[in-house]
Amino acid sequence: MPYTLHILSYAQRDIKKLPTKGLQQSVVNTCKEQLQANPRPVDYEHIEGYEDVFRVYSKDRKYRIIYSNQEHLQAVIVISVRRRGESTYKKLPIKSLRHMIEDLEDDLDRGQVSS
Repeated sequence: MPYTLHILSYAQRDIKKLPTKGLQQSVVNTCKEQLQANPRPVDYEHIEGYEDVFRVYSKDRKYRIIYSNQEHLQAVIVISVRRRGESTYKKLPIKSLRHMIEDLEDDLDRGQVSS
């Protein structure tokens, strides 16, 4: 069963800031095609210090797609898309992630399916 894909507003802004439309589309396709079908693809890695937060590389391997896999919700939440570097994992919008998870759990409790 495919996971539902959610993209935080922070990640949407990150994607819009990418230098080319082709790269933007490549990142979105990776999220839709790869993560939605399998949130733990071959090249994924756990982000140390965060629970249920992982990363995969963009197709050109210059950017990291940082996401959360919520098994109990059958959901993948894209947190951020950042260029590889020393500050890649600093100041991740974890508070927004928690709010998204709470909203999805509330929807699940009410029997609503969100996409």
